[in-house]
Amino acid sequence: MASRISLPTYASFLLTNGPSRVTKVLEARRKYASSDSYSQNDFYIHLRAPLRAALAAGDPAPLRQVLTRLEDPKKQAHYEAIVAGLERFIGLTTFEHRPIRKRTWDHAGLQVSVNPTARLRIAGAWHVVYVHLSADGLDARTVAPILALLEETHSDLGAPMVVDARTGKSHRPSTSARMRRGMAQLLRAEAASFLSMWDGLTEVA
Repeated sequence: MASRISLPTYASFLLTNGPSRVTKVLEARRKYASSDSYSQNDFYIHLRAPLRAALAAGDPAPLRQVLTRLEDPKKQAHYEAIVAGLERFIGLTTFEHRPIRKRTWDHAGLQVSVNPTARLRIAGAWHVVYVHLSADGLDARTVAPILALLEETHSDLGAPMVVDARTGKSHRPSTSARMRRGMAQLLRAEAASFLSMWDGLTEVA
């Protein structure tokens, strides 16, 4: 049984529909097959520390430096799009930065390590910010479960916010009670679904 996964892994699963969910679970199971395999298979590993440094400084320079050292041509276009999007976000947003610690969301044996990117005070209010790096398209519907997960683990530190790294657009919880209804139950149902596939799926040659 899966015991502990990261927020990016769970977010990727939440944002996927249909048979592609099987692929996401199998990919995750391979990543966590050994203690060091996750970082080795993290497509965005070279951006994570510079991203935190850029937000701490309020300056995208650490992200630009990644592009000058990037050696993998498969990552070039993806990294360039992310740096451009985050330059827009940092350039257009006035904020005060604070570091933030990860916490664990746990349901039915699935532990999700929720590690927000930063805690930012924007327009006088604190926000728990998760920067979404992958190419999964975000909209109000798809981002809602991720926002709910941040709210469940870090609500005492600020309002949840997800930033789409490729566009620089920020997403906050909907003010619609209908949109927010049942999010806690959805997270728990999805955890059960993830675990069921993790335990039951077999690889096909």
